[in-house]
Amino acid sequence: MKLSVAWINELLNKELSADEVADRLTSTGLEVEEREKVEAIPGGLVGVCVGLVLERKPHPNADRLSVCMVDTGEEAPRQIVCGASNVAAGQKVLVALPGATLQPKDGSPLTIKASKIRGEDSAGMICAEDELGLGSSHEGILVLDEHAPIGQSAAEFLHLKSDEILTINITPNRVDGASHLGACRDLVAKAVSEGESWAMPEFPRAFLPLSGPGRGIAPIIEDESGCGRYSGITLRGVQVRESPSQLADRLKSLGIKPQNNVVDVSNYVMYMLGLPLHTFDADKLKGNSIQIRSAFPKETLTTLDEVERELNSQDLVIADAEKAVCLAGVFGGKHSGITGNSSRIFIEAAWFDPVRVRQTAKRHGLHTDASFRFERGCDPSITLTALRVAARLILELGGGEIEGDEVDILSKGLPAPRFVDVDQRYLNRVAGVEIPPNEAAEILSALGFEGAMERHSIWRLKVPGYRPDVSRPADVAEEVLRIYGLDRIPVTGKMALSINTEHSGNEDLSRVRISERLRQNGWNESISLSMHSQELALKTYPSLAEQTASLENPLSKELDTLRPGLLGSMLQNAARNVQQRNLDWRVFEFGRAYLTDGQSFREEERLGLMMSGKALAEHWNSTQKEQGIYELKAWGEDLMRQLGLSPRWSSEHPLPWPGYGWIAYMKEPQAPLLSMGLVDPALLKTMDIKTPIWFLELNRTACAAFKSASKKPFAALPRFPSIQRDLALLAPESLAYAKMETLIRKQGGALLRDCQLFDVYQGKGISEGFRSLAVALTFADPEKTLRDTDADAAIGRILDGLSTLNCRLRDAQ
Repeated sequence: MKLSVAWINELLNKELSADEVADRLTSTGLEVEEREKVEAIPGGLVGVCVGLVLERKPHPNADRLSVCMVDTGEEAPRQIVCGASNVAAGQKVLVALPGATLQPKDGSPLTIKASKIRGEDSAGMICAEDELGLGSSHEGILVLDEHAPIGQSAAEFLHLKSDEILTINITPNRVDGASHLGACRDLVAKAVSEGESWAMPEFPRAFLPLSGPGRGIAPIIEDESGCGRYSGITLRGVQVRESPSQLADRLKSLGIKPQNNVVDVSNYVMYMLGLPLHTFDADKLKGNSIQIRSAFPKETLTTLDEVERELNSQDLVIADAEKAVCLAGVFGGKHSGITGNSSRIFIEAAWFDPVRVRQTAKRHGLHTDASFRFERGCDPSITLTALRVAARLILELGGGEIEGDEVDILSKGLPAPRFVDVDQRYLNRVAGVEIPPNEAAEILSALGFEGAMERHSIWRLKVPGYRPDVSRPADVAEEVLRIYGLDRIPVTGKMALSINTEHSGNEDLSRVRISERLRQNGWNESISLSMHSQELALKTYPSLAEQTASLENPLSKELDTLRPGLLGSMLQNAARNVQQRNLDWRVFEFGRAYLTDGQSFREEERLGLMMSGKALAEHWNSTQKEQGIYELKAWGEDLMRQLGLSPRWSSEHPLPWPGYGWIAYMKEPQAPLLSMGLVDPALLKTMDIKTPIWFLELNRTACAAFKSASKKPFAALPRFPSIQRDLALLAPESLAYAKMETLIRKQGGALLRDCQLFDVYQGKGISEGFRSLAVALTFADPEKTLRDTDADAAIGRILDGLSTLNCRLRDAQ
C-alpha cells in the first residue's frame, strides 16, 4: 500500500515531514518498507534560478547565437551564450547554472557545464519551456513576469511541490490501513497518546444527501448473504474527459495510471477512504436497473481485460435486466464500463461478503485493488460518505447533475455490530505496566471504539466496522499497546522462561538417527510445501479421494489442498530435477500427511524416500548400477530394524499410490506401516517424467503405536549349536514367496530361528508354470543340543504345510 505524505498533511492540516510520518506509522504497526521522492518536475529544477538579462549582443562567430550578460543574484553577472531568437535585455528568465541536471520532456537528462561555444565563454543556459520539463514548446526561451525575484530558485518561483511516497506493509488483519484515512487515524491516535490534540479529517462533500430531479437507477439485492449494503447514485450530463493535473499527478505518484475524470475519482476515493467504488455507464444497463445476485450456471461475462469468463453459481455479480455486467467486488465488465462517450453515470458503493469475494477472485485468478480490500473486510458504515464524495467530485470535474435520490439498501447479510467487554485490569496485566484508564480510553476513542469513555472498570466497547479482526479482549489490548508504545514499557531486571524439562522423546531421537544414517549413505534431504493442487492429490492417492483435506481460502489453485501423502510434493521436486537433467539422485523427506473423515482432521508423520537413475556417479573404478526395488526393499527392512519392528511383508496387496511393489504391516494389510515400489509410469508421464522412479513411504505415526509392544528383552548368546538345512522347493510361479515364508515359520515352530531365500531359478528342468526356490533354514534350542530327529520333524511339518500350497521338494518331481 502506497501513502502520500503530502495527502496525509492535507487531510490532517499539518506539515509533517516524511520522517515523522514514517516513524509514527511504523511505531503503530503500519511498517514503512520503502520511501520514494516524487517531484512535480523530475529533478525538482535544482540548480535553476530566476535571472535578469542585462545585455544582449550578437555572437562574433555565429549569426544565430547571442552573447548575454545575466544577473543571477550573485556578485557578478554571468556570460551565457544563447541560441533563442526571442532573448532580449531586460527580460526575466530561468537560468540553469553549471552542475544543474535538466529533464526535458522528450530526451535524455542534460547536465549543464561551463564551456566555450564558438570561442565565447558560456557559464549556464537560458532555458525554454520544454528544456525544463514544463511543457512541449521550443519556440523560444521562457520569459517570466517582470516582478520575478532575481536569484530565487525556479522551484520556489513556480511553486513546485514535491511529495514522498511511503510503501507500507499491510498485514492481513489491518485492512483499515489500506487508505490515507486509516493512516491518519493511527497518526491521530498516536498524537493523542503523546498528549497532543489532533482532529480527524472531515469531508464536507459528504455532509448532505444526494438528490435531484428525475428517477435514477434502482438497485435490488437478490443475494442478501453476499451483499450486506448497497448504495448508489445516478448522474447525468457528465462530460468524460482527461483529469486535471492535480488529480492525475496524485494518482500517478501512487502507481495508478490515470484514465478519465470519472474512473480517476473512484480510484482517488478508494485510496482516500479505503472503500472501492465502481462506476457504470448507466445507458448500457438494460432495464434501467441493477440486480445484485448469484451468477447463473454457465453464465459468461467479458471483463475489462477482454477475457470471457464462465461464471460459477457461487460468484456474486452485478447484473442488469438481461445479463451480468460486473464481478461484484472483484472486476468490472467490458460492456458497462466508462468510455469517452458516456454521459449518464451510475456510482456504486457497497459492502460485499469477504469470503465470497475472495473465492471469486481466486476462482478466476484475479487480484485487484478492490478484491484486496473487500476480501479483508471493508467498513460497511462508510458507503454513503464515499458515494457522496465521489459524486460531488465528478460533478465538479465533469459537470452534469444528480438524477433522482441516492439509494442506500441494507440487507440481512450486513454484519451485526460487535461488542467486546474489556476489564481495565486485564489491559494492565497484559501490558505488564499500569496504563492510566483515561489514556487507554482516549486511545480507544481515537481509534473509533465507542464506550471507552464510560466511567466503569469494565468497558463494553463497540468495535468499528473497519476492524473486523477485533473480537476478543486480547485484540483490544493489542490496539492500546501498539498506540501507547511498546518502547514505553519498562524492561524488568528478570526474564521468565518456560523451560521444557521433559525428554524430547524417542520419536525425535529415531528421526535424528534415521536422518544421519541416510545422509551418511548418500541420501539428500528435501523440504517441500505441505500444500499442492487437488488434481495432484487425486492423481497420487486416488484411494484417499474422500479423505483429502481442501483449503477453504487457498492462495491459488496450485495450493488448494493439504497433501494426503508425500508422493505428490516429492514428485514435483523430481520433475524439476529431471528438467535440469539431474537424472541420478536419491532424496528423503520428513513431513506430514493431512487427512479428514469429513468431521475432524488428523495429521500423520511420514518419511518418504525417492530415488532414480544410477546408485553411484561415473568412475573408472566402479560399476554403474541402476537403483531398483531390491535396494529400496533393503532400505525398507533397515528402517524397520531401526524402529525395532518386525512387520510382515506382502507384494499381493495394492499400494496406497499408483504403482507396484511391497507393503509392510503388523496386523492388517489395509493399514500398512510402509509401502514401496515403482511409481506408475502413467502417473510419471502426466508430470513429464520419463525416467523410472522408486518411492518408499513410511507412516511414522502408525509405527509409533507398535513401538512399545515391539521392545525386545535382552537375550544371551546361544550356548548350543544350531542345525542348518537347505530346501530346494518347486512352487507355482504365481505363488508369492512371502506367503510361503509365513507358512514355513508357522510350521517350523519355536525351533526355527531363521528362514532365508537364497536362490530363485526358472528354466531347463523346471516344469512350466513353476519355479525353483532355495531356502536356508536354521534350527536351534536355547536349552539343549538339538538332535537331527528334532530338525527332521520340523521339516516334515513344513513340507506338509507347503503341500497345501502346491509346493514340493524339487528332487521329488
